[in-house]
Amino acid sequence: MMTRCRCGKGGFTVRFERSERDVLDSLLDLLRQACNDDWLGAPIAGPATPGAWSAEERLAVFLDQFGTPPPTRVEAPSEPGDPAVRRLFPDACPTDPAVSADFRRLTLADQRMAKLEAADAVRSGLAGASPRGEVRIAPASLDDWLVTMTSLRLILATRLGIAEEADEDAYDDLAGDDPRAWTYSVYVWLAWLEEAVLDCLANLADWS
Repeated sequence: MMTRCRCGKGGFTVRFERSERDVLDSLLDLLRQACNDDWLGAPIAGPATPGAWSAEERLAVFLDQFGTPPPTRVEAPSEPGDPAVRRLFPDACPTDPAVSADFRRLTLADQRMAKLEAADAVRSGLAGASPRGEVRIAPASLDDWLVTMTSLRLILATRLGIAEEADEDAYDDLAGDDPRAWTYSVYVWLAWLEEAVLDCLANLADWS
């Protein structure tokens, strides 16, 4: 990964290689699939304009979560199809399933929408890259990138079996031909990108 970045009062500029943007695009597809897992309910379609959900679209999602489901609606499975979904939408109270279920019922629509909106903002930014591959991220969009990088790392961590920081040690000496090596390199790259965004947010706070 050859990403270059710089931060200024006007925001954050990242220069991505074409292959890096392709990787992020693919990961964003995984994130959208995870946020639309059958276990979470009916899928949420993308907005007509990326990053700009209309009042009607928001209402449709709300009604899907709280309205009375039609008789033909298929009951959601007891477990998500993608194990990463539980990492993205964890139980509020693991020791009390009833409390967790109530919390999820009341907040899931907003949680899903927030992750999808953030991912759409990142995708829109990537689509607007300059011919040199530079993506300018306005200060108001930095949180979207931070939320999305965190979500993508959770998805990859689940696939790698990383539940805590100590689990990463097992991947430091992987052979280059190990199929997990590339996934882990992307996981580390996302951590670097996430830290760069955090540093920029801190700098912007200092400059304000």
